[in-house]
Amino acid sequence: MKEKLYNLSPIFIQNILISLYGYKLKRERYSKYYKNKMGELRKRVEPKFDYYGYQLDQLNKFLDYAKKNSVYYSKLISSRSLPLKSVEEIKDIPVLEKEDIRKNIEEIVSIPKSGGIKSQTGGTTGKSLTVYYTNRDMQERMAYLDYFKEKHGIRKGMKRASFGGRTMVPLKQKKKVFWRYNLPLKQMLFSSFHLSEENIPYYIKALNKFKPHSLDGFPSVILQIAKYALRNNIKFTFKPIAIFPNAETLLSEDKKIIEKAFNSIVRDQYASSEGAPFITECPYGSLHLNIDTGVFESVNVRGNVGEIYVTSFTTRGTPLIRYKIGDSVEFKEGICSCGAKTPIIKRIIGRSMDYLYSEERGAVNSPNIANTVKKLPHSVKNIQFVQNEYDRIIVNVVRDDTLYKEEHTNIIIKELQKRLGEKLYFEVRFLDKIPVQNSGKTRFIINNLNK
Repeated sequence: MKEKLYNLSPIFIQNILISLYGYKLKRERYSKYYKNKMGELRKRVEPKFDYYGYQLDQLNKFLDYAKKNSVYYSKLISSRSLPLKSVEEIKDIPVLEKEDIRKNIEEIVSIPKSGGIKSQTGGTTGKSLTVYYTNRDMQERMAYLDYFKEKHGIRKGMKRASFGGRTMVPLKQKKKVFWRYNLPLKQMLFSSFHLSEENIPYYIKALNKFKPHSLDGFPSVILQIAKYALRNNIKFTFKPIAIFPNAETLLSEDKKIIEKAFNSIVRDQYASSEGAPFITECPYGSLHLNIDTGVFESVNVRGNVGEIYVTSFTTRGTPLIRYKIGDSVEFKEGICSCGAKTPIIKRIIGRSMDYLYSEERGAVNSPNIANTVKKLPHSVKNIQFVQNEYDRIIVNVVRDDTLYKEEHTNIIIKELQKRLGEKLYFEVRFLDKIPVQNSGKTRFIINNLNK
């Protein structure tokens, strides 16, 4: 009923309703815990701060909390094992799978659901997940996120444009106003569901009028706007201080395109709706494991690439301990020039399903597949790969009709054969638009083999 009334309301009423919700979020996110954590973070002297000692101390406090407040973990964590003498001892606790959370959520949650802050994953792996934060969890996570942005020149209260999976713009709306304004947070919320070649000019016009200090959200959405601007030689009349993609894996080539179009820096980050610890990019361009926010365990390592299990200190409401989140990272040796003595990684690979499979070459990941269209950057507006069968891959192409030629299809197939072998059949389909998922994301690779 509420959604129906909202959709039937005039746009100015919808902006008021969005802003009222914004006031609620502001109270949830920015109170005493936020202020305390921000104060603590700002006082740190990076080269001298003992990240590893702090991590062990926070881990023991978190495990003690989980044992005392979660029925599930009261059975798994032995009082005799606490406090741990080293972070490695956490391996004595069983791994937590997504299905474990779904089946045992009532016992895992440490607070009454009615008093928690509900968070849901988008379900890009086929199944959604619901967890609950305490107020302290949420505020400390916001503090870590804002501190990360602050390092790149963004202060709380600056104007921001966000591109996410919210359906605050009715899907059947006829007016070309594909955004709503959240006044308390000075946030322009752009719909990812209405993005198309026809509508992108309206997005650009709105951005130029709003002139945000930062952009954040799905990189696939920001990328489409960036590509359109470059193809059509459109210049933005503002220069964002920084752009912060989230919720999807950011490819290095896509990062360069976004930076070129907006004449700004892109700083990557990693967390999750479930509440994973943070990975953030420093001003020197290195991705750091923020071990003060949790524990990252690397498993199934091949070369420098490993899947990660995470233990997050800001998930008291739904404790995540040795959680098999399904993501992988590529590690990098050395110490960063920024002075932070935390592990650094070369790239965030993302979900284990972000690959195509062939019997000849095995699993080929998304960055390699992305290079397929490097030779055709202008004639291909967007592309997506779908694998439902072991011997066939569907290639969805959104082409520029004025630039795309028949031989370009052959080039795409030949480039795929280089990477995946010649035994696969590639079915190229031409679409007006790549389908948007229920989460609002546009997946680059959809691998349904595991299903």
